Amino acid sequence: MRLPPVLVLGGGRLAAAALGSLAMLLAARAAGPAEIGLWSMVLAVQGFALHLGELGLRSAVTAQGALTGPRPVLWPYLRLRTGLALAVAAAVLAGTAVLAPVALVPMALAMATTLAIAWQVDWIPLVEGRPFAASLPLLVRPLVVLLLVAALPGLTATGIAAAFLAAWVLAAVASWQLVGPPRLCTGAERPSSRPLLHRGAPFMLVTLSNQAQLSADLLAVGACLGTAVAGPYFLAASLATGATVFGNAHAQLVLARVPPDGQALRRAAVHALGIGLATALALAATAPLLPLLFGAGFAPAVPLLLWLLPWLVLVQLTATLQAALGAGRRQRPVLAASLAGSVALLPGLLLAAWLGEAAAFAAARGLAEAVRAALLLRALQRPGHSRLADLVPATAGGIGTAG
Repeated sequence: MRLPPVLVLGGGRLAAAALGSLAMLLAARAAGPAEIGLWSMVLAVQGFALHLGELGLRSAVTAQGALTGPRPVLWPYLRLRTGLALAVAAAVLAGTAVLAPVALVPMALAMATTLAIAWQVDWIPLVEGRPFAASLPLLVRPLVVLLLVAALPGLTATGIAAAFLAAWVLAAVASWQLVGPPRLCTGAERPSSRPLLHRGAPFMLVTLSNQAQLSADLLAVGACLGTAVAGPYFLAASLATGATVFGNAHAQLVLARVPPDGQALRRAAVHALGIGLATALALAATAPLLPLLFGAGFAPAVPLLLWLLPWLVLVQLTATLQAALGAGRRQRPVLAASLAGSVALLPGLLLAAWLGEAAAFAAARGLAEAVRAALLLRALQRPGHSRLADLVPATAGGIGTAG
């Protein structure tokens, strides 16, 4: 029996998240909240650098590959990604050397991952309808991190960064093994890079805005409350983000394979809400176990995780809606909604900083996601898309059943 693609891809992401959580458990117990807090801030900067260096090109070639086949656009994509990744990494390292030299070594290792990520081509089997092949590189990365974190003595932020880099390199190698050597295009066949840049730029602005909503609160917690508080906050945020595996898989499949018609969008939105509610309930049930698993120093992560659950539910829906709009070449409302969410996040972070409470930063993230979800739903009421009343079922039972 052939499994639905969302279960295959989501199952791969779930297994990867489980391995990643185990690696985080070992790292947290070995390094402690302060080193984890430092690594979390390095990782947050790496996230922004990754999206700047990507310039939305991965999403652009995924959507384009669904129409024309992915392999003709591979080499223009790799050339652009490599050059952009190197330029952004150099700029970030120069800034780190001036502003935070103590973090220069782990930052250099983290920036090197952006080049390895650029050369990971798991998006090709995704577009070609091979979800198993697309899922396997997802397992390589957390497995390598887990093995290295378990083996490294005296774990610090630098050691975690080294394991992170090795894992991304091996994941890229694994993705090429699954794709096989692609046919080189002749000069006449080779597509221009300009259309990729034109289509990728809106995706980049969206992903940068999304990254701000994922990492700005963490950076603010570290800056305002210190790395010892940032460590538990990072743990809670990582678990909440890791719980989005099925929602992210669902959004990727919507981008690559779902036609932008009203019935398909209704079904995708209902599934996204069901996935979000189910994962939030499961995470709430397991939250009290965190101090036992990660150590007493991470006990503050329990209430923080509960504060992040509204964001967890909403982000499943927004990921699917923005993928549906992107597949229909409607990046402008997606960009507008993401920017509005980022703008809404700023006063929330300022208020949280004034209050001096880590939970307030988590609440600010949820508020920003609610603004983004409302604007995306409104965009789908425009001509050519289903009405808002059609997207949300009449009863909560319908959401749970669909999920």
